[in-house]
Amino acid sequence: IIDSHQSTDGPLFLYLAHQAVHYPDEVPSEYLSKYKDYKNWTGKRKMYAAMLTAVDESVKNVTLALKDKGMWNDTIIIATTDNGGPTAVCMVQGSSNGYRRGGKCTVWEGGTTGDAFLSGPAVESLYDMESEVYTDLFHAVDWLPTLATMTGSTPEGKPLDGVSHQERLQGKSQSSPPREELFVGYAQFNNMWYGPAVRWRSWKLLQGKSGGPESRTHFPKGSPAPASGGIWNATYSLFNLDSDPEERHDVSRDYPMIVDIMRKKLALYQESYVPPIQPTDPSCPYNGIENTTEFGPTYIPWCDGALEIVYST
Repeated sequence: IIDSHQSTDGPLFLYLAHQAVHYPDEVPSEYLSKYKDYKNWTGKRKMYAAMLTAVDESVKNVTLALKDKGMWNDTIIIATTDNGGPTAVCMVQGSSNGYRRGGKCTVWEGGTTGDAFLSGPAVESLYDMESEVYTDLFHAVDWLPTLATMTGSTPEGKPLDGVSHQERLQGKSQSSPPREELFVGYAQFNNMWYGPAVRWRSWKLLQGKSGGPESRTHFPKGSPAPASGGIWNATYSLFNLDSDPEERHDVSRDYPMIVDIMRKKLALYQESYVPPIQPTDPSCPYNGIENTTEFGPTYIPWCDGALEIVYST
C-alpha cells in the first residue's frame, strides 16, 4: 500500500489492526525465546511480551517503508486500543492494567480505559512540543474529528458523535475541555450484565452492585439483561477518579447531588440506547463457531444477509 501510493493520490490514511496481542496466545518461537531467561515471569507474561515484540517489529517495518518512500516526515502515528487487558476473565493473558481496577469484560476503569499515544514527525510541527501527557477525557469517536481538524479535512455524511481535541492539544486556552462526559456502557460475562456506567469530568457513576468480576473464582451478581439506565430504585456507586483512580472508595453518600446529576445523564442515554442482538434472537440465530476452509474454527458474521469474506495470502 505504501509503495504504491503516489503524492497525486492525496493523503494516505492507513489503518493497521494487528491480531496480536489479542487472544489466542501464539507467536513464532524466535520471539518467545527472547524472554526465556526472565525467571520471575509467568508463562503468560512471557507469551504476551513476545506477541508485543512481534507487533513492535511490524510497526518498525511500516516506519521503514514510510521513510523509504519519503513520507515519514509528514506522518502522524496513533496507537490505541479498544479495551483494557483481560487480567481476571475473558481469556486471561499476561497483560497488566497498572493501578486501574478490573480488566476486560468489566466496566471498571481497567476494562474500559486504554492508553494511547500520538506520535510521528508531523506531530512536532503541529504542536511544537516534544512530549506531554494529555489528561482530558477522550473517547474513541473523538479521533475522527480530531484527525480531520489536524489535516484540514471536512468529514461528509452523518453528524459525528465525536469532538475535536485539536485546539486543546495545541495548548490553546479553552473555558472547558472538549469532552466532559461519556457513556461507559455495559459489560457482559458469564451470562451476567454489569453497569451501565457514565463518566462526567472527574466523576464516575456505576449503576448496580458491581462493575464485573475481578478474579477467576468469584463472579459477582449482575443482571440477566442490560439494566435500564438511571432508574430511581437502583444501587449506585460514585467514584472521584482524580483522588481515587483505583475506584476503591464509594462516595455516593457524600455527594448525593452529583449522583442525581449523573443518574439523570444515564436516563438520557437510556432514551437512545439500543441493546445488542442476543444469540437467542429469532431474527439472527447464532450458530456458534464455524469451521472455515481457510482458517479452521472461526467466528464469522451470522445474521441474515451478512457475508463471509476471507482473504488468503
